Amino acid sequence: MSLLIDKANSLPRTPRPDDAQQACLLAEQLGYLPLALTHAAAYVGELDLAFDAYLKEFDEALQFHEEEVIEYDSDPENSKLLKTVATTYFLSIDRLGPVEKALLRAASFLAPAPIPIAMFADCPEEVNALVGLWGEETGEASAGKSVRDALTELVHYSLIARDADVFTIHRMERLVLSHKVPKDRVPRWIEATRAALVRYGPDETAENPTTWPVWDRLRPHAEALVRAAQADRRVEPSLTLMIGLGQLYYGKGLYAENLAIDEAALGIAGRVDGAESAAFASRQLAYGETLRALGRYPEAEAAFRKCLAINERLHGFESVSVASVLNYVAISVGDQGRLGEQEDLLRKALTIYESEANIDEASADKDGFGKILNNLGAILVKKGSFDEAERMLRRTLAHFEEAFGREHPRALESVHKLAVLLYSEGDYSAAEPLFRRALEARELVLGSEHPDTLATLLNLTELLAKAGRTDESAALRKEYAARMAAKEARAHNGRLPA
Repeated sequence: MSLLIDKANSLPRTPRPDDAQQACLLAEQLGYLPLALTHAAAYVGELDLAFDAYLKEFDEALQFHEEEVIEYDSDPENSKLLKTVATTYFLSIDRLGPVEKALLRAASFLAPAPIPIAMFADCPEEVNALVGLWGEETGEASAGKSVRDALTELVHYSLIARDADVFTIHRMERLVLSHKVPKDRVPRWIEATRAALVRYGPDETAENPTTWPVWDRLRPHAEALVRAAQADRRVEPSLTLMIGLGQLYYGKGLYAENLAIDEAALGIAGRVDGAESAAFASRQLAYGETLRALGRYPEAEAAFRKCLAINERLHGFESVSVASVLNYVAISVGDQGRLGEQEDLLRKALTIYESEANIDEASADKDGFGKILNNLGAILVKKGSFDEAERMLRRTLAHFEEAFGREHPRALESVHKLAVLLYSEGDYSAAEPLFRRALEARELVLGSEHPDTLATLLNLTELLAKAGRTDESAALRKEYAARMAAKEARAHNGRLPA
């Protein structure tokens, strides 16, 4: 009862002499359910109503729902509780405009996690499409209210909770909202909600850690929308969203999760675009990268070679597109110990990139060119051609630093590989600062438990041991073991690192 009175009177409402008595009756009718009481108090406060007036509206609305025979749960007691909450919820919603209602409907298809306000506020065309869907269904015309004003109205009625840049809706409210969507309209709502998320998502590849502050918030909602499309064949799949989510997984080292996305995306690209399309070739490449990260090298090679064959037919044998894929074939070949074949493939790819006929296209593909330099340096290390390898790796590092910056994962990989080379030659004083630079930056950019970060930490530990600095090495080895244990524990419990 006190919740009702205190919250209602905290709003611009005129207290009534019989508030205590009427609030007690209303609380009893609402089953003392906190969520229902919160809805009722906000409604009473916003509209300056007496509690008995609200009780009358509630009883009439509840009777309507009883006649509608809505079953929210197979358990009769749970169904009764949900129906009470739903009645208070829809009483409040009926006071709102189409923008507020469309936002709530869209939010019901997202995950039960904070939703970025900008995902809607910064995507006006997509929000207009959502409001249009609502108008088609109900005949309500939009009054042109902004997203932020609509969210303010929803806060007033306690239908959402909002922080500075996110909002949330209660799990029970999500259940009520999703139950009310006409079944034949579900696919369009999923697709329209997904369009807002895709538009808001960063343009740059989600593998890049600079995108993660946005993607970490979008991730649960992206996963929910991907699952929804997979569960309902009426929903058109979105390769754009699946690719973005897969890149995020790959960048964070979550390769098993990425593999599931890659397999699904590969099937969709084959059905939609055809097995000889550029889209299908691109998905084969991504699939091969993930298989390789999981140590499934023969399967990775097969995927890369399928991609290569398609690109040869589409673009010609001497194209930059083909050279880019040759790099991946070479990596998978080297993983299986065929070092001579690997070097031949990489040198062939480098020749194509550096040919005059491809100068413009090669200049635009800074990432692909840098990868070939990087991998050629690595194979030279394996061959024992250390002088040429060092020159190649330093060239690679300079290329990536100029193209992407010192803290980019590509540049850090080059720093790490150069350090490994110097370490293998016994030049510990030159290798140590490079390992430390790579470790510090990878911890900051990728996180302390990312596979690349752990690899650098382990290499630094081994270097210190070889240099006779046993105490420092032991301390770092202990740190490495702790990070590995924490990572394995999270994976075992299903709580993967962000």
